[in-house]
Amino acid sequence: MEEVNVNISVMKGDKLFNENAPFAINIFAPESKDMKNRSNADLICLIDISGSMAGAKINLVKQSLKVLVKLMDKTDRICIILFNDSAKNFFNLNYLTDEIKNKLYDIIDNIKAEGGTSIMSGLEIAVDVLINDKDKEKPNRASSILLLSDGCDNEYNDIALVEKLRNLTKNKDLNFTLNSFGYGGDHDPQTMKKLSNIRDGTFFYVDKYENVAEFFGIVLGTCASVISNKASLVVELLNKKCEIKKIFGEEYLYTYDKDKDSNYFTTTMLQFIYGKEFTYVLELDLKSNELKEGEDLILIDFMYQDYEKNFHKIRVTYKYTLNDANKSKANKEYIRSQVYDVIDKSLKMKKNSQNEEAKAALNEMKNWLVENNQIYQDSNRDGDNLFLNDINLALKFCDIANNNNNKNNHNNNNIYLGNDIDNYSYIETKYQTKIESEMTCKIMSNIKKNSSSTSNIYTNYRQELYSSDSKRTLETVRENSSLKKREEYDFEPTNKNKKKKCIIF
Repeated sequence: MEEVNVNISVMKGDKLFNENAPFAINIFAPESKDMKNRSNADLICLIDISGSMAGAKINLVKQSLKVLVKLMDKTDRICIILFNDSAKNFFNLNYLTDEIKNKLYDIIDNIKAEGGTSIMSGLEIAVDVLINDKDKEKPNRASSILLLSDGCDNEYNDIALVEKLRNLTKNKDLNFTLNSFGYGGDHDPQTMKKLSNIRDGTFFYVDKYENVAEFFGIVLGTCASVISNKASLVVELLNKKCEIKKIFGEEYLYTYDKDKDSNYFTTTMLQFIYGKEFTYVLELDLKSNELKEGEDLILIDFMYQDYEKNFHKIRVTYKYTLNDANKSKANKEYIRSQVYDVIDKSLKMKKNSQNEEAKAALNEMKNWLVENNQIYQDSNRDGDNLFLNDINLALKFCDIANNNNNKNNHNNNNIYLGNDIDNYSYIETKYQTKIESEMTCKIMSNIKKNSSSTSNIYTNYRQELYSSDSKRTLETVRENSSLKKREEYDFEPTNKNKKKKCIIF
């Protein structure tokens, strides 16, 4: 395995929102352009084949799976599990030789959609496959469960599903991520988000045909870029008179006991990836009169095990200073974390029917950004104010909830407008779910994944390579398939009048 040089830096920012001092810890993983050293992917595809997936959605899934199989190497493996009211292992974990690929294309064509939705039954089989995998200890393997669904579990809510998944994996040495893909306007983004969170994965909102290819390319490229699936970060505040007051994204990232030791925390990475910058933001209550210039303040240990079972440890000590050379970058990371922390809280307040409180918090953050000229642009979109746009999106979500009687708000979304109340309720839920899903993706990207902005999340060359190849392949599949253009974006359920068992907020 090539030598991996990991760089770690600590930056102190200004006191912008309160009296606590913000700090940003950056871990820079090196680029590796040697495809010979790529990790091998083990993908467990968990496919929702409930009745609401019939038609365009299941056709899209089948074509997407073929693209994914085509992109995978003979050293990669795939497993396909189908679930509706119950689940079955449709295609067991297998290396993808050319012969197996051709066989798998025919198998995928026979997938049909009917019945209800039991996500838990599929997860149970997926975890069992990983537990009983004879090759799981082989070097250079990166495992991920891909959950593709358009709905909500008929039996468990999001909290129960997360708890059951935790129990399934408790005390088991399983190194896998879980990436979730929400299809159409009737899925539950919060459930998808929470399931991905606890397994260090990503939630993808699928509302366009072209996106699926890119998302699969991202997942495969990420697996190919894994340096280690056993990495951890330990941060200790050395001056015990000071205190760690807040860790952004703590519910997604960290394990620590505030009551027992507020000066120490640790986080685990299930995927430490080539070409990725990991940023962790925290607030410290510094007793400045107790500190001396140059005093050792923060001790950071970053540890990981490579695929040859070699253990690596990098230790960095931050010495207290009044003037940090990287203060502006620390400020930006801190403000970014504050923005998406507020958006995340607004989503939770909305769920608890605190709509006005959510809007007040969002407007307070928006006003602070404008008054202090703290506006950041998306490098991929000229003149686009990233933070303001995302806050406005969250405000729009809150406004829609209070404006259910204004049906004309949805005419610009090319959604079928029915004449009865059930149709309209579905349309309303679909539009709200679209916005909520976009917000959820941004929250995960900016808090959990700790990427500088949504435009920088997937900068690794392997992810770009797989995504571009995936797009081209899917275009070829689409041109050669019988999928009608009308169906490409038609994510209406088979029965529009059917009431859903899951209510989005």
